[in-house]
Amino acid sequence: MQPFTSYLTDREDTGKNRYLAAFLLACLVAAAIFIPFMIQDQGYFFYFGDYNVQDIPFYQHAHEMIRSGNWNWDFGTDLGANFIGSYSFYMLGSPFFWLMLPFPNWMIPYLMGPMFILKFGVCGLTAYCYIARFLRNKNFALLGSLLYAFSGFTVYNVFFNHFVDVVALFPLLLIGLEMYVVDGKKGFFAVAVAINMMVNYFFFVGQAVFLLIYFLCRLPSPHFCIKKRVFFGLAFETVLGCLGGMIIFLPGILAITGNPRVDNFLYGHDLLFYADTQRYGGILSSLFFMPEVPSRPNFFPQEWAKWSSLSAWLPLFSVTGVLAFFGNTGKNFVKRVLSVCLVMALVPVLNSAFYAFNSSYYARWFYMPVLLMALASVKVLEDRGASYRRPILITAVGVGFFTLIGLVPTQDGDKVKIGAEAMPDRFFMWVLVSVISLLLFYLLIYHLRPRGMFFRPALALLCAVAVGYSLIHYACGRSHSYGLAYMKDTALGGREAVAIQPDPENGDFFRSDYYAAMDNLGMFWNTPTIQCFHTVVPTSVIEFYEYLDITRDVHSSPPVEQYALRPLLSVKYLYDDQTFAQSTPLSVPTGFSLYEDRGDFRIYQNDLYLPMGFAYDTYLTRQQCDVLDTSQRARAMLQAIVLETEGVEPNAHLMENVADPLTMKLYRQNMAEDCQKLQDQAAVDFRTTKDGFLSHTDYDSEKLVFYSVPYDEGFTAYVNGKEVPIYRANVGFMAVQVPAGQAEIEFRYRAPGLAVGEVCLVAFAAIYLGYIAYIVLQKRRQRACDQAQQ
Repeated sequence: MQPFTSYLTDREDTGKNRYLAAFLLACLVAAAIFIPFMIQDQGYFFYFGDYNVQDIPFYQHAHEMIRSGNWNWDFGTDLGANFIGSYSFYMLGSPFFWLMLPFPNWMIPYLMGPMFILKFGVCGLTAYCYIARFLRNKNFALLGSLLYAFSGFTVYNVFFNHFVDVVALFPLLLIGLEMYVVDGKKGFFAVAVAINMMVNYFFFVGQAVFLLIYFLCRLPSPHFCIKKRVFFGLAFETVLGCLGGMIIFLPGILAITGNPRVDNFLYGHDLLFYADTQRYGGILSSLFFMPEVPSRPNFFPQEWAKWSSLSAWLPLFSVTGVLAFFGNTGKNFVKRVLSVCLVMALVPVLNSAFYAFNSSYYARWFYMPVLLMALASVKVLEDRGASYRRPILITAVGVGFFTLIGLVPTQDGDKVKIGAEAMPDRFFMWVLVSVISLLLFYLLIYHLRPRGMFFRPALALLCAVAVGYSLIHYACGRSHSYGLAYMKDTALGGREAVAIQPDPENGDFFRSDYYAAMDNLGMFWNTPTIQCFHTVVPTSVIEFYEYLDITRDVHSSPPVEQYALRPLLSVKYLYDDQTFAQSTPLSVPTGFSLYEDRGDFRIYQNDLYLPMGFAYDTYLTRQQCDVLDTSQRARAMLQAIVLETEGVEPNAHLMENVADPLTMKLYRQNMAEDCQKLQDQAAVDFRTTKDGFLSHTDYDSEKLVFYSVPYDEGFTAYVNGKEVPIYRANVGFMAVQVPAGQAEIEFRYRAPGLAVGEVCLVAFAAIYLGYIAYIVLQKRRQRACDQAQQ
């Protein structure tokens, strides 16, 4: 094997592909970006926002769940969740996550940084494999692989972590398609479809749309010949790949059915035009400037721009190489695809097609055209006579035009100030990076390339710009984060030092509450909690909070003013983070008293704590509860269980109906009395199991027992070994009838769609093996025929 340095030559190389070089080079650049932060963070890689409070605890939690075999129902996510359905969006289908499984759980936070290096390395490798197909000079393909791996989109989405997995593996789809149609090599496309389908169902929907665009735009190409046999063969591999991906895809899709975040659509003028005209500026400026910090948009500091993954910038090259490609080449599929993508980005309904026509604005599909932008940028380099004057001028004008944002007068109250950006220092730093990149690119094209010194300087400068702007981007993001001490000692260290741990496997289950603390601190500490920052939770949880007029979009964060919620949801302890106590003093909820201080936390104990599982003497119909004010409904649930229409008749003989809900005494003063009645009718115990939970009761008469576990169709209930119906109770939870005397109640969970997904996976494996065997047999027969003819 050639030494690594021999790959980095200035001569035109049309020989062997540089797969290893592409992978190692991307890994080295990524290491130069992440290792300084890992050294600063004492071995960890901390960032800010979603990465800190979601990705780190999610990965550690999912790792712990799978290693312990608890991958059915998850009591550690919100009030309880379908584990596969909730985490299929994040990491369950990603090979990068599964590479972490052999390591002990405490190492997961330490592995996040090295895993990023690996992901960026794979980004470089897969991009190279695709781009090199269209280039004579494989050295230029190395440049293209770095443009894709360290594009603004990829660097931006470290904030979401699992998005980088998608970026790394997406090129496999285009490689598989090209291999099948152009090379006649079968089998790879089906595997690429299965892998990408499992990695993330949300992104796969957009990938399917892009593949259709790519396929149609590729059809006129002379080497992309689609005969009937090729078309149906490609369709067969598409369906086959989808069969393989169903094991993760189907439970994930079913888990979000009914979620209001996916049920909102565009109407009227919003289909054709963005309501905020600045969004057009944001889209276009993303081509000329490095990505902005996700939660701190600066050029166009509107709310819509936050967390939208809006970036299509290529380091060093910017949009100049793409413009040169458009100006120096004839009709080709790359120009067609990019032109269609630009139109789709500027028309709201077309942009939303990548997200099943959801009304929320996202640019999370930009990584797909970015791959073709990288290809265009390096493909035009093969044309020694290509003109760059106009492209460089257009890029300069674009940078200059958007720089005016920092120079125009704006009104701030009664005062007039210069600049419409949010943060001037950061704004001009972004402008400076674009200006320096343009000057360096001009130097490469007009001063070094004529001397035959292009490739090595271009590679060195591209790596330097990629590292430099990434360091700036992450450093700015980290400035909005919790400090190292808080992340290390409180978030990661508080599980042992502060948290009061339940023992649910031995019947000691309770939830905790957190006030003024970091999001998802309960997940860091492995304590079931009512505070949760998680996008995918059971729809019954969302319906419950909406019924109480509590907003539940991506957070479950019921306010302390909803004091009746705490006993209803079996909250036993409340942690008040004294780090932030002065700015947000706690008004201690009714029923709580000081327990003790641990570290920086003041812990309160709920004296009205209700164990999981208790029976009622009275009930309300859903229609009766509707007449109560939303602020009183949770309080009413401590006096009477709320039943849906279908649950009233089967249970009416067990309880007394409240004649008039408006006469209920729903006061703070008598809440202790109501809780005492429910405590007297509590279950003997409550134990979590690997597929649900187990509870025992001992009542004098038949009862309807309520469990504050989110209602989910995947549950099956058994009382004394006999299957019994599950009734929806208190809007979002479950209840079952239990007989008098000692009884054992068992709830078993199976994710909806998982059984079908397992059948599909088995079918995929069997058919694929037979398919490969058939291909091998056909090749052998063909070789035999060729030899016979000779």
